[in-house]
Amino acid sequence: MGTNLGVLCVFRVTASESLLFAVLVPVVFVGSLYVWDLFGFPNKDRESLPVVLRRFASLMVVCAAAGAVCVSFARPVSEDAETHTANGERIPQGTVAELLGIAVDLPLALKSAVTGLLSFVILFLGPLSVAVAEIWADPPPRSSLPFSFLPLPVRRLLGGVWLAVLENIGGDEGSRVALLRNVILAPLTEEWMFRCCTVPLLLSGGWPPWFAVFVSPLFFGLAHLHHLPQLAATYGSYVPAAVAVLFQLVYTSVFGAWAAFLFYRCGHSAGPLVLHTVCNWHGLPNLGFLKKGRSPLYERRTSEPAS
Repeated sequence: MGTNLGVLCVFRVTASESLLFAVLVPVVFVGSLYVWDLFGFPNKDRESLPVVLRRFASLMVVCAAAGAVCVSFARPVSEDAETHTANGERIPQGTVAELLGIAVDLPLALKSAVTGLLSFVILFLGPLSVAVAEIWADPPPRSSLPFSFLPLPVRRLLGGVWLAVLENIGGDEGSRVALLRNVILAPLTEEWMFRCCTVPLLLSGGWPPWFAVFVSPLFFGLAHLHHLPQLAATYGSYVPAAVAVLFQLVYTSVFGAWAAFLFYRCGHSAGPLVLHTVCNWHGLPNLGFLKKGRSPLYERRTSEPAS
């Protein structure tokens, strides 16, 4: 390529090339998880630390290759360069790091991260309110509350969150490995592949923003279909496993659109990364308060009558 990574660039890629890249990303991503089977390594237990680390190693190779493909499309911007595609879409311009959303720009990264966190708080306001209400209804003992210099109500809230963190960290090995996989390794690799590399290439290839935001996440959702055999073994049948995988396809695609929109609007990967991390930490909204014995809020699951 011969391009200085610090100069103003564009990704010179056709619509078909960018779409092919987007289609191949989930194939290569998932394939790298199972490449270890070819070498005889045990690779089925997702809660095993050696399995998680081996998969992360192969994913890092795939991530590096995807980044190299993106860089290979980078071309310096000349004075007479086209600023729009044949479809009339503006071609993104910037340094390679800026195009990939990884520029060392602290104000932009902070703005993106705060936007991602606030969007999580807004959209999960209901479950978060339930969590706060549960802590308030059944607070931890005062002796276990940290931050003694703060007012008691604040200490209760922070103490409940802190104890939840310690519970996750201090669980069995499977819980700690799942935490490592879900809140660190998965967000890093998935956001790089499906947002940082895929979205800029689609936009540079002339696909409209709505396509990059709402269609490309389908590939992200499809990357989760490989859980079907494992779920079938857990449920003992492919029917409930297929239902579970279909549900996962829907909500991961919706999340992918959410993250892609953040990436597109904020121009930095910090927002989607923070969003992915807190969503994986929180999980789907917990409706346990609707079941007797699961939550101190069970008795308040319906509104009080007016009279």
